[in-house]
Amino acid sequence: MAGILIIKNYSTILLRARESNLYTTLNAHTTNATPYRSANGDKINFGYNRDGVNLILGYVFDPFNEIKFSFLEDNIKNDKQPQHTMDLLYTRRYVSKINYRFGFNDLSDTLNFDLSYIKLDREADNFSNRQNNANQVKMRVDRDIFNTSVKYDKDILSFHNLIGIGYTHDNHIAKRYAKANNQSEFKFNGYRFPDIEVDEFNLFDTIKYSISPAHAISIGLEYDYNKAKIKALNDVVQSNGVTNITPQIIWQNHYGDIFDGDINQDALSMATRYDFTPDDTQIYSLSLESIERIPSNDERFVSLNGTNAQGWASNPNLNPERRNRIKTEFKLKNSNFIDYMSSKFDNDSWQIGGHFIADWANDFIILDRSKSIATKGNVISRNIDARLYSLNGNLSYNFLENFGFKTNIYYNYGENKSDNRPLYQIAPLEMTLNLDYQNYTKFGKYSIGAAMRAVASQNRGDFDKNSGLGIDNKTGGFAIFDLYASIAIKGNWGARFGVNNIFNKKYSEYISGSHVEAIEPSAVDAPDRGFYVSFNGKF
Repeated sequence: MAGILIIKNYSTILLRARESNLYTTLNAHTTNATPYRSANGDKINFGYNRDGVNLILGYVFDPFNEIKFSFLEDNIKNDKQPQHTMDLLYTRRYVSKINYRFGFNDLSDTLNFDLSYIKLDREADNFSNRQNNANQVKMRVDRDIFNTSVKYDKDILSFHNLIGIGYTHDNHIAKRYAKANNQSEFKFNGYRFPDIEVDEFNLFDTIKYSISPAHAISIGLEYDYNKAKIKALNDVVQSNGVTNITPQIIWQNHYGDIFDGDINQDALSMATRYDFTPDDTQIYSLSLESIERIPSNDERFVSLNGTNAQGWASNPNLNPERRNRIKTEFKLKNSNFIDYMSSKFDNDSWQIGGHFIADWANDFIILDRSKSIATKGNVISRNIDARLYSLNGNLSYNFLENFGFKTNIYYNYGENKSDNRPLYQIAPLEMTLNLDYQNYTKFGKYSIGAAMRAVASQNRGDFDKNSGLGIDNKTGGFAIFDLYASIAIKGNWGARFGVNNIFNKKYSEYISGSHVEAIEPSAVDAPDRGFYVSFNGKF
């Protein structure tokens, strides 16, 4: 089987094939994102070129032995990021993975062996894709991650047990270079990651016990041991007169610690979940979790020297973060509901659901601003205590044979209890609504629909660098409306078309993209009214 989808500036092709023992999936895609205009006519210098290939190749020796190879290549070029001070010139990712299964395919008595390798190359600067009359800065990132694990699944009466071990080796280096207007060559002046080597070992076990068809309990444990080494700890990144600046000195200036570059940490996590399913129209669950997380490379190994509050020194000696959470979920539906826009015998049907999460976090890891005289305003990382809550409710309703209506509401709350101030980047209240119509004809099926997304204004956040990180921007609330339609011809060919933001509403999103690594993101207006059409087919 093969398929193809073409939209303006986006295309993808998918090929799937399977014989009795051999199977493969191949996907290739390209995207060309271009600058756009906001609702008030301002040109936003956004865009990127992206292409990639995904390949899965598997062979089944017999019902008990199967090997699968996966490969992914992802290339992003000229990634213009108007919310950030730098753009990514290129990002190249290569992911290779081998999985070998020995045992039953239903995991009742099965051993799985995984081996993977990830290669990441990236370069960013502040001058190639934008006008810049100030100093020029660029960053180069090189990262290699090797991972392997062995997992064993076993059914014992009403118990299912999964036990496993894993090992990860991560080598991460990122260098910063700068050039003033009166200089001809770039000079190395800082490490974002000073040649970090991390070895992490994992041991985990999960037991699920089905008490009866309506009741099930799961218990999980995981132990992580993390050993990190800073190989460029004493490399000179800058000289101030007779004083040489090294990552060691940068961290000492911010935290007062001198260490040998080796950091060993461990973490123990546990979780339990109870599922109650009295019949096929009701699902309830309750989870109790105590999850301990070892800090990431961003959170403990950045060492960028800088003046006028432009430095960034995350703390290598951060404590692991512990999240103690309660999560409850439910889903109810009537007996005719199959899925949204699909009911038994075309009868009216409905489904409601939702979740509530309460999270008491100890040693929660945040970025903040240094308050000491020598390093005031520089970005640091620290542990705090925090409280986070999340609430969701959703409803789907199919009516009059051909109509459907659904809505989703999300609310999140985060408080820094150590400083009695809001946490940053907590999404505001948001609601989505969809109204759809679909019908069948001689040639296939067609549908039309409308969508609304409403987001509340954000007046609660981390807005001030004098009291916090100052990463948030106050944004106004907005509601945008979209119209869309589709045609499917005999199930093999189809087209989709529509218009987004039909009332040309001016708005900007509150949450920053995590991949941009921006600590002072600017609010960027979203696109104005936009039309689109796409074609797809399979053969």
